[in-house]
Amino acid sequence: MRYRVLKKIQKILVFLIILMGVLFLTSHLLGHYIENNVRFYPDYEKIDLIPILEKEALTKEDYKTLFYQTGLGPIAIDEIRARSNYKHDMITSFQEDFFHPMPYQPFRSGVITAIYNVDEDGNQTEGFQFAPFHNGYVFVTDASHTLGFRHGHSAVITDAKRNQSIEALTYGEPSSLAPISSWRYRPTFIMLRLKDASQETLDEIAKYAVENLLDIPYTLTVGIFSAKNPSLERLKGTHCSHLVWYLFKQFGYDIDADGGIIVTPLDIMRSEWFDVIQIYGLNPDDYWDDE
Repeated sequence: MRYRVLKKIQKILVFLIILMGVLFLTSHLLGHYIENNVRFYPDYEKIDLIPILEKEALTKEDYKTLFYQTGLGPIAIDEIRARSNYKHDMITSFQEDFFHPMPYQPFRSGVITAIYNVDEDGNQTEGFQFAPFHNGYVFVTDASHTLGFRHGHSAVITDAKRNQSIEALTYGEPSSLAPISSWRYRPTFIMLRLKDASQETLDEIAKYAVENLLDIPYTLTVGIFSAKNPSLERLKGTHCSHLVWYLFKQFGYDIDADGGIIVTPLDIMRSEWFDVIQIYGLNPDDYWDDE
């Protein structure tokens, strides 16, 4: 009897070891695939933008061309061109970033893998410059993964003048204010702005975040084992994309593109509530609206 019990336990242990090995190998292979298929490089011609930029007024086709060449959406193009010191190279410099074949590599922190731009010597480096941004703007990347699952990261600008955002960065760390400079190291990036919202509304959203959403424990299972949008109580747990979703939900905007029980950075990137201000390392086909 004892021999049979020991044999059964042995079989269970062997099964668990094999299962863990399969999961580890699958995770490793998926992670390797993700890390080698992180960003989009333009497979079309880099063109001279000066004839377009010399126009006094731009057509929708002009904006589309500029988007595909620079990653800048119409709002960003107009804001840059409205500057008193505007010169064409303020926009063509974005084109240089957009077409530059910047390499990248993973940087691991526990089970989290964040992926960053690197230079020829393997040092982390800023791959692009930011378009003009303001309070309430949303930053998202899809270039990070955990155990082979590509999930990304997201944040909301809380103080544009001080270059601060609110983020729920990783397991074991509560939501906090963070400098936005690290986003320039990411090989994929999208900057979003709430459609048709006044800057006053965006300022209110940023203020609410600072006053109500700091020091929330990081919880991956929010929406599964706890309410996605708890009522009449302070959040007890959140993660990066849930924090951004919850913030906008308090102002009546459900920015979860598929409306599921959980919200991911990709859900935010696909949300119809936003205008695209800037993309980098992403395919313009996925973010240009021809309507």
